[in-house]
Amino acid sequence: MGNIEVSPEALRAYGASAGAISTELAATGGFDLAANLAAMVPVFGLIGQDFLAA
Repeated sequence: MGNIEVSPEALRAYGASAGAISTELAATGGFDLAANLAAMVPVFGLIGQDFLAA
């Protein structure tokens, strides 16, 4: 169990797919944040919006 073999092509493919997934997740998270802030601004006002974003 002391030997590990790694295929460089497989590792590159995994890295590319993980990078693509992380980009999509970051974009989705940013969209959700903007949507949540837009929904909360009427409740907390413009000044409260800064505190919500922090």
